[in-house]
This record gives sequence, structure tokens and C-alpha cells, in this order.
Amino acid sequence: MIQGLATPVEMKLRLIPIFQHMHHDAQTAAKVRQLCVDMLPSYPARGFVMVTLHTLSLLSAQTLIDIPQQVELLLHYLQQDPRRAIKLKVLSDLHLLTKKAPHMWAQHNLQVLCSFISITPYDNLKLRALTVLSVLAESSPLITKESSLMEVCLENCYHSNIAISTEASTVLTNLACQLSKGASSKVDETLLNQCVAAVESLLTVCVTETTEQHQLMLKKSLSCVSCLCKSFPALASSLADTIYSLLDVAQGEMPLLLYQGLAAVGSTCPSGLEQLRFDLLDRLQEVSAMPQDKQQDFQVLLTSLVLMACPVPLPGHMTKTLIDSLTSDPNHWTAFCVARQAARWGHHTVAVKLLQRLPSLVASEHLHFWLISLGEFCAGEEQLSHIHPDQPQHKGTVTLAQACRHYQKGTTALKASVTPTFPLEFQTQFSQLRAELLQAHANLLAACSTLQTCPPPAIATAMANVSGKEIQRTGRIGTQLQQCVAQFRMLSAKYGDLLQASFDADLTTLKSLTHLQQGCLLMAHVVDVLVLHNHQYISADVYNIQWDVPDFSRGESGGEALPPVFQDVLKMVQKTLEEAQGSAITHVQVSSVFKASCMLLREPLHFPRYFFQALQSTQIKVCSPLLIELRFIFS
Repeated sequence: MIQGLATPVEMKLRLIPIFQHMHHDAQTAAKVRQLCVDMLPSYPARGFVMVTLHTLSLLSAQTLIDIPQQVELLLHYLQQDPRRAIKLKVLSDLHLLTKKAPHMWAQHNLQVLCSFISITPYDNLKLRALTVLSVLAESSPLITKESSLMEVCLENCYHSNIAISTEASTVLTNLACQLSKGASSKVDETLLNQCVAAVESLLTVCVTETTEQHQLMLKKSLSCVSCLCKSFPALASSLADTIYSLLDVAQGEMPLLLYQGLAAVGSTCPSGLEQLRFDLLDRLQEVSAMPQDKQQDFQVLLTSLVLMACPVPLPGHMTKTLIDSLTSDPNHWTAFCVARQAARWGHHTVAVKLLQRLPSLVASEHLHFWLISLGEFCAGEEQLSHIHPDQPQHKGTVTLAQACRHYQKGTTALKASVTPTFPLEFQTQFSQLRAELLQAHANLLAACSTLQTCPPPAIATAMANVSGKEIQRTGRIGTQLQQCVAQFRMLSAKYGDLLQASFDADLTTLKSLTHLQQGCLLMAHVVDVLVLHNHQYISADVYNIQWDVPDFSRGESGGEALPPVFQDVLKMVQKTLEEAQGSAITHVQVSSVFKASCMLLREPLHFPRYFFQALQSTQIKVCSPLLIELRFIFS
């Protein structure tokens, strides 16, 4: 009917879009594609060409196997057809296919698109084509610094049209970030400097006006900054300084966007904000002079930035400034938001002081207990910050017991806040495991003190040689430490189960759980190396630990898989092992175990984002087949 000459063109234009749904059968899809391609030369009208090309693009996006041929066809019309409307439609379809399967592009397709961008005099066509390149640069394996893509970006990243310069800078940023993930993981310094210069220039241009277009371009520019900081953490400080310097000239909604950009830099690389912490604190004190409708957003953002930029623990005068700025604010939601951020960044002293007055200000009983539990957890973490490796063992034991008491109270309150709508499964399991981990460390410290009250007998070594049981060398403390090692390994397995069950969590939460699991394995390894089997590790590498956990802790750009505190513990263990030289257990080894436990406990716990907010939700429904269908199958 569509091929027939008797069918009017208007009817054909209404029938052709039906072909986009004929993707369930490969033969039918191939026949439809051949029919439409054969008809294109016979009907060169603008409407017919646009409808047919768009239908073929939608069909190819479903079948996938025809995407390379469709890209070739669209690029042919992009080059040969002089009509701007068709070129715009072609670029829109290319963007659709690129998002669907960027890996199906060929190298010569990329060259054709870059050539078109270089020769076209129309800004709208150039902008659409750069949008396609931006998607390609995110994931396509064709992207190399030797390709013509880089030349196109450098030609347009300083274009007079701010939208074009933004897209070109985005492509250049994606190019640099994509190259950093390659086999060599090294990016040319020239390319990186050009990318940073383009982004900084774009930021400066965007804040000059307050139009909606400039706001949109500023958001895209700040996204480029976040990507650069994620791939190249060394750039975070300079980019943060650039963003902060623009606050003095920004007007309207621009300062809020710039603060959000700084927050993105801080969440990716907190060390990039360290040089700005005093300046940010001064700006926080100026928030009270702002209009009432803007105070809440700026106060939460600036307080979060100060918490990101400052080391843990927060200096006393900074803590007082933060608390005073929030105490005068009648908006209790602002106080909760800041307390939540403080818990996420390990500033539990601030969180405790803010959460003290909030439970009595909510109407719901469940929220009341939720705030109480959160306050108890933060109070427990605050107690852990008072533990020091050089303090006497009995003081560390008392402080740890107080932290365990806070966690027990918090876990009880958290169970009271559970509702059918909000079961709080992750929060409950996370807090219970943390309480068990603290109790395991308490048992370990109690076992370490056993050496003073019940040291190994003088004949312990002889008894071990006769019986063949090495554990008898250590006496009673060895048996207790064996139980502690088993407890830490059991906790590691539980953290692994929680990690597997938290598939809806964000990547940072998964990294946090991985570090907690590694901490349990590390503590078990330390006890095993220093006390239980220290003679087996002489001249051995104590860094050779079988973690047996998913490697979520390694960054996208590659980096140290272990946190610095883990490396410090291993260095201390190596030094103690070299000094002991396989001798019988003494207070030196036990003291090193105590110090290792204190070092891990002192490391501030950053409550994961998934503890407060889920970015996605997965629901699984099991559907049973109907009885009628079963009868049909078995008949």
C-alpha cells in the first residue's frame, strides 16, 4: 500500500511511523528498512524525508543491529542535503542513536561529524552536533587525543555563542576524563591545561549575567568541574579557588549555584576546600543579613562546605561559630540538615549538639525516636574521638564502654522508629554491626589486659613444643585473642552480607562498607601476626592480606585501595614484628595490638549517604503462572 502510486503522500506520511513498532521480528524489520530506504530517493520532499529518517532511527534503536547502517544514512543526509530543517532532524536522530549505542560508531563516522562542525556556518547546527560529540566522548572507545575531535573542541570552546562554548568545553572535559580511564591512565599535560583554561573561562563568562540560559550553562560548567575533580584530584584546589573568586561578582541565583559547585568539589575531593575554610566561615556569619527566603539554602550549603573543608575534629572556635549561627535560626529543619551533614562528614560533636533539642520538636513518635537514635550514635562516635593510642589501657577501655552504651541506646531507639512504610532495614543492620564491632574491640582490649593479670607460665614454650599446639605458647591470653579473631572475622562476613544486600546504595556507601569490612579483617590479621603466630611472620610481608572483599574502594582514576589509617597500622605492625624477632609474647606485642585498635577506633565514622537517603529503589515481584496456562502447557 505504501509503495503503490495510488496512495496519497499524506496517507503515506501517516502510515510510515507505524514501521517503528515492527522490531519484534528481524526479517520484518529488515524488510521495512529496505522499503523505506528505497523510497527516500523517490520522495525528496522535506516532510517525507524527515518522517522516514526518524522512523528508521527509532526502528534501529530497537533492533540495535541496524544502528551502524542508520548512522551512515543520517550522516549522508547531513552532508548532502542542503535543507537546515532536515539537518536538525538528522542531528536529533544521531543524538538518539548515540545515547543508545555509542560503541557502534565507526572512526570515519566521527571524522565526518567533526568535519561538518568545522564547515557549517550555522550556530544551531553546530550546537546540535557538539551535543552528539559530548555523548560520544563519555563512553566511546573511538575517542583519542590524536583524533580531529580535539581540534573541533579547541576551535569552539571560546566561541562567542555561550551555548556552543559550553558544549565544546563539555566535550573537551569528557575527552580528558575518558583518556584518564584508558590503559595508560596518563593524560597529556597540554590537553589538561587547555581543558582547565576553557572551563575557567566559561565559568567567568557565565556569571556575568543572570538569564536562564546563563544559569543553565553555569550548571553544565560546574558539572565539568566536578568531572575534572573526580578524574584529577590534584586540580580540585585550583578549581575551587576559581569558583570562590567568582562569588564577589555573581548576582541573583548565581551565588547559590556556585556554592553548589563548591559542594560538588568537596564531596568528590574534600581536600580541595581546605584553603577556603576560614573564608567560608566568614561568609557563613554573613548569612543572617540575607533576605529570609534565601537564608535556609545558603546556611545549609555554607555549613556543609565548612564541615567538608575542616579537619576532624573541628576546632573549638569553629564549632561554637557553627552552633551559634544555627541556634538563632528558628527553622529546625535547617538544624537537622546540618546535623545530618555533620554526621556524614564525621563531625559528631556538632551533630550531637544540634540533635539534643530536636527530638522534642517533632510531632511524630517515630521521628522522635529516629532523632534520639541518631543523637545516640553520634554521641558514641564522639566518645571514640577521645581514645588515643598513647593513653593507658584502662582509660581506653572505659571510653569504649561508654561508646558501646550509647550505641545500645541508639539501636533500641532506632527499632522503636520503624514503621511499615519505613522499615529502616539498612539503618538497623548498619548500627547493629557497628555496635558489635565496638563490642569486639572492647573484648580485645579486655583480653590485652589479661597479660598483666595472668601471664603465660614459664613452661609455656616447652608445653607447646611437646603438644604441638602453638597456642599454648601464649597461655590464657592466646585463647581469648583467638576468640577475638573469630569475632572479627564473623563481623567481616556480616559486613559482606550487608554489602551484597545494599545493591541500591550509592558508590560512596559501598566504599564505606568495604572499608569497615576491611577494618575487621585488618584487626584479625594484626592479632594473628603479633600474638598468635608471630614466629611465622618473621621476614615476611605483613602487607600481604587476603582481603576477599569487592574493590569498591579504588577510585575511578586509580589510587590507593587502602585508607591511610590502615597503612599506618600495617607500618606499626611491621616495625613491632622486626623488633620482636619471634620472641615469646610480651607487653610490646600486646601494646601494639592495643594501639592498632585505638587507631582504627579513632578514625571518624562517616555515616554513609544510604543511611539517610536512597538514590534508587528496586522492587522485585514474583509472578506465578495462571492455572489455565499450566493446563495448556501440560496438555
